[in-house]
Amino acid sequence: MSERGISKKSAVIEGAIDLASDVGKTANTEAEVNSTLMRVKSAPAPKPIPDQPTGLELTMGDDDGEISGHCNSQPGIVDYYEIQYTTSDPLGPNPNWQFADTSKKSRFELTGLPSGQKVWVHIRAVNARGKCSWSDPACKRVP
Repeated sequence: MSERGISKKSAVIEGAIDLASDVGKTANTEAEVNSTLMRVKSAPAPKPIPDQPTGLELTMGDDDGEISGHCNSQPGIVDYYEIQYTTSDPLGPNPNWQFADTSKKSRFELTGLPSGQKVWVHIRAVNARGKCSWSDPACKRVP
């Protein structure tokens, strides 16, 4: 900030203090005094790392190769979700998870999946502080 900007800011602060002081001097009750106090908001706390997504559910999409999904949301915490799928047993030795998409919402649609195959999907929430662990997988046969 320039010197001129700092000077203007200081003048505004001094004026506000003088105004609050003058109003406080004319108050007749403690309630009137309290009503003249200027409150300063504290800086917002940083977002925590998102929790592991829960409630992941999958449904058939409208077209072949399409699945819709959603999980419980975390408003104000999650920036986006990473979504992966596999056609092999997710508890097996090599589940071969593949990147499917990202979504800014807890609802998503995946397209281009192998029709007729059973797929497992898992997601994780991400924000500037980090990534949570992957959700429990949900399973659906792709139309």
